[in-house]
Amino acid sequence: MRVGSGLVQSIMDMLTEEYRAHIDRLLAEHDRDEAMHLAVGGSWDAIAAVEEGLLRLAGLSDGSSLVDVGCGSGRLASRLHGRIDITYLGTDVCEPLLEYAREQAPSFTFQATEGLTIPAADASVDVVCFFSVLTHLPHEAGYLYLIEANRVLRPGGVAVVSFLELTLERHWPVFQGTVDSLAVARHHNQFTHREDLAVLAQRAGYEVERVASGIEHVIPIDGTYVRDDGEVLESPARLGQSWMLMRKPV
Repeated sequence: MRVGSGLVQSIMDMLTEEYRAHIDRLLAEHDRDEAMHLAVGGSWDAIAAVEEGLLRLAGLSDGSSLVDVGCGSGRLASRLHGRIDITYLGTDVCEPLLEYAREQAPSFTFQATEGLTIPAADASVDVVCFFSVLTHLPHEAGYLYLIEANRVLRPGGVAVVSFLELTLERHWPVFQGTVDSLAVARHHNQFTHREDLAVLAQRAGYEVERVASGIEHVIPIDGTYVRDDGEVLESPARLGQSWMLMRKPV
């Protein structure tokens, strides 16, 4: 789905350019592995384990098909690869990230995309996940992405979306950091209210099934993991960002 030539498309082009510049800076300032881990926010093993737990909570299992929108450098893909028998497609707008992701999960499929597109057929996918994707897009673009995900989902399929909430104290430093760096070209952080996201989901054709804040320890994981900041994650764990499960009606 191409947004068009108007304001939203101009914003998308700017955000994509800033995102790619951000990745270039990371690669210039760090060795490749560190840069690729920082590109997705660090805590490589810990967050991947929680994301897998959330996807399994959403119904991902052997035989499922998954589209990982904004897969980045393959943190989630590297976790799932060899652990679960699924059909996986990862998409991103930054080729250096995709190159690294392919190395982490060589039997999975990765594809560069432009605009708000998911390169899959209608009603062909069981789960679509947007981890740290709508958190960087204007609401209009996020809404169009949800419509696109609805297109590729089978009836009964699930979209998993993470988001940032201004009402959550742990998310405020992210907002303040964005405000403090307005004069610097950087990756944009977009906040939303869960009520607003629920409206967008319903308008895009979903039934909202579950919502949890980033501080709720409700996600089952398979062991003990340590985030880069030293926080120990055990089951049930929290994601950090808030999240919503939305289902395409049968």
